[in-house]
Amino acid sequence: MKNVSREDTKIIKINSVNEDEKIRRASSYILDNKIVVIPTDTLYGLATNPFNITAVKKIFEIKRRPLNKPIPLLVSDINQIDKYVKINRLASKLIDCFWPGMLTIIFNINKDSLIPPIVTSKTNRLALRMPSNKITLKIIEYANGIITGTSANISGRKPPSSISELDNEIAEKVDLIIDSGKVLGKASTIIDVTHDKPIIIRIGAIPVKEIQLCIGNTKLRYLEI
Repeated sequence: MKNVSREDTKIIKINSVNEDEKIRRASSYILDNKIVVIPTDTLYGLATNPFNITAVKKIFEIKRRPLNKPIPLLVSDINQIDKYVKINRLASKLIDCFWPGMLTIIFNINKDSLIPPIVTSKTNRLALRMPSNKITLKIIEYANGIITGTSANISGRKPPSSISELDNEIAEKVDLIIDSGKVLGKASTIIDVTHDKPIIIRIGAIPVKEIQLCIGNTKLRYLEI
C-alpha cells in the first residue's frame, strides 16, 4: 500500500486479542454495513455484514469480482452454523479435524437460511470457514458471529499477507483497515461436500494428504479453479 493518501484514523493496529475497544470498533463498522480489511490466519480479507445486500454488492465492486463467483463467509462458533447450512457426516468429520483453521467447506444451504442469494451466487451452496486467528474470531464474534471473508485483493491479483501489500485501489475504497502484521500468505484449502464424493476445489494451506487422513476411505475428487 505504497504512496496511498489516507487518513490515519482509517488504519487501526491491533496486535493482541486483549485490545477489546479496537476490536469492537472494527466489528461495529461491519454491523453498520461498512467494509473493513481484516487479518485472518491465511490472508487479509474484506469483511462486511453478509445479510446486507448493498454491502455485499460493494465488496463485489471493490474486488471487481464477477457476480457468478460466490463470497465465502467466516464464522466464530461451530455450534451456530446449522442455522445457515446442512451439516452432513463428512462435513462433521472435516470440522472436527480442521476448525478452527485453514479449511473452507462448501455446504448445501438451509432453505430457511437468511443468507442473501448474492452471497451464494444463487447456487444454494455456501462456503464457510472458522479461522484460527484469535483477533479475527473476536471481530466475528462481536459482529454477530458471521461476516464475509473474501480476500482483500482485486480479482486475479495477488491477495495480501500484510497491509503493506494491500492494493491502493482497495485501501481507498474501504472504510477501515485493521493492521495485525504479517499473516501466512497462503489461501485456505477449499472442499465441496455437497456431492456424493467430496471435491477439492482449491489446494491451499491444508495439504490434501491431511484431508484424506481425516476422512479415511472416502475418495476425493479434484477441481482446480
